[in-house]
Amino acid sequence: MSGLRTRVAAIFLFLLLFYDCCSAGQGAHTAEPFAPVESQALAAATPEQTQRLQHLRDLPTTQSIYVIRLKDDTANIGDKLKIPVLDHKTFVLSKTGGETRDSKNFTWLGVVQGHQDGSVTLVVRNGNITGSITSPDGLYRINSLGDGLYAIVGVNTRKLPSEEPPSRDPSRQ
Repeated sequence: MSGLRTRVAAIFLFLLLFYDCCSAGQGAHTAEPFAPVESQALAAATPEQTQRLQHLRDLPTTQSIYVIRLKDDTANIGDKLKIPVLDHKTFVLSKTGGETRDSKNFTWLGVVQGHQDGSVTLVVRNGNITGSITSPDGLYRINSLGDGLYAIVGVNTRKLPSEEPPSRDPSRQ
């Protein structure tokens, strides 16, 4: 009876280790669907892309802008991805939810790894991505410039309008 228990325990341990190894490989790949765009490549931007980029630069809440390119298409956005937000800063994002209609129309909700308070929302419509990333490092908005180019805009949250309108003095009514 003792030999049977030992064999069952050994088989159970083997299956547990096998499952652990296999499940670690699934979803462990971190997709890198975006590539930084060099400043000389921006010189070749279309007039529409240049106009959109200038509009973002002119917003009073814009603190920084970093331009990236979607390498393939939105079908390559998996459950884990890296997204560069500044010249030397990249966030690793993990999906926690969302809804999918197809590979060009979905929402992607997630967290920023290494940042307990970090969150991300991506909305993909007709293959174009918009969204935001919030972390203790700041708020970043993702804006499409067209033709696979995206601006990651660092937002100066101190310049955002207040959430509530100023209170009115009841004596002035």
